[in-house]
Amino acid sequence: TFGYGVLILPIVMFILYQRRRDLVAVVPQPCFWALGWLAGALLVNLIGTVGSVTMLKQLAFVGMWQGLFALLFGWEVVKRALFPLFFLVLAVPMGEEAVPFLQTITAEITVFLLRASGVPTFHSGVLIEIPSGNFVVADVCSGARFLITTLVLGALAANFFFLSWHRRALFMLTCLVVPILANGLRAYGIVLLAHLTDHDLAISVDHILYGFIFLSFVLIILTVIGSLFRERWGQGEAPRAAPPQPAWHAAGS
Repeated sequence: TFGYGVLILPIVMFILYQRRRDLVAVVPQPCFWALGWLAGALLVNLIGTVGSVTMLKQLAFVGMWQGLFALLFGWEVVKRALFPLFFLVLAVPMGEEAVPFLQTITAEITVFLLRASGVPTFHSGVLIEIPSGNFVVADVCSGARFLITTLVLGALAANFFFLSWHRRALFMLTCLVVPILANGLRAYGIVLLAHLTDHDLAISVDHILYGFIFLSFVLIILTVIGSLFRERWGQGEAPRAAPPQPAWHAAGS
């Protein structure tokens, strides 16, 4: 689920390299308000240690690096490196807490589509019963892995494709909704195929077709949508106005 985590730091370094001209145009100045951020990260780490919550400790670790960056280089540099600093947070494995909710949503979509297709259906929670057999939307079928990966890639694509925050937010909302709907459609296709043929064939198709090709196709569609409505093409933030230079006048005699 979180195999992409090892790629986060190299991606961050690449984005910072892309923005090198914008970054070197600013003189670093220590920003002591970042001490508050560091104190907050240490507090979160303490809470995570006492409560044995690994995710909090990992978030605190990332937060301390962010705070040190701000402390050493200052706010002006942070503004120019805001997205890479945020993207570091995505190296922390999180999101599996949504699995029960996603299981329920997937079951609801599947049942709705089955009934719309004329298949008699009874369901209770994540359990689905049709004339040809019983099915359960297990945790591995919730689509959580696909959703988490899509959101990470969506955040990266939103940074490369868009400048305005409302377009970025709209694209991220699309990356949230489309995988959930696509996973419901995937589950419906498997159950319907099992109903029309046999269960072994449906499982084989799920592993070969839906498990990889279908979801990869959804990722490609999202990327194409982003590129079609892009405001830029991976060139860092919009150019910033150069600071005003002092005017020099010849001294009069």
